[in-house]
Amino acid sequence: MTREERLEFCLLCKKNTYNPKLGVICSLTNNVATFEGTCPDYLADEKEVKRFNEKKEEEKKGVNKTINQARYILFIIGVSYIVLGYIEAFVIPFHHIVFGYIDWGIAVIFIGLGFLSLYHPRPALIAGLSLYVFILLIVALFDFSTVLQGIIWKIIVVVMFVYGIKATHMVKHETKTNTDDLLDQL
Repeated sequence: MTREERLEFCLLCKKNTYNPKLGVICSLTNNVATFEGTCPDYLADEKEVKRFNEKKEEEKKGVNKTINQARYILFIIGVSYIVLGYIEAFVIPFHHIVFGYIDWGIAVIFIGLGFLSLYHPRPALIAGLSLYVFILLIVALFDFSTVLQGIIWKIIVVVMFVYGIKATHMVKHETKTNTDDLLDQL
């Protein structure tokens, strides 16, 4: 176990104290914790455990909010392509319905990724960001002026995807550390 993993126990134990040179230490040994797995002398400070759990729950809510925002972007892009497909197929003169089908196909992919992100957020968001950037690059090859059109929207979308992907990393990491839940070991 690392010092940080042991500190998760020590900070919630009634038997901890502070040493300016060593940091949080055990009041029984007057030294840093050296236990492996669980501490035999652990005595939970219910107030600290409650505060710790509330803090973790607030962090989890913030992470889930960030992931949900990125998920909404997938749905918004999908709906935008549905509308764009309708406009290209039926409103713009001399356009063919094939352009609409292409946009509707892209819409199905983004909406599908939105639903996939409910179960597997990280791969869905990475795929969504990759597809979005790929489409922007393809469109820029045909008409470079499109790069600057709606640049703020494009930046917002990319930033929200990146924050969502980072948040999924935090959820994945938290899942790994929660397999050793402190309350289960009391």
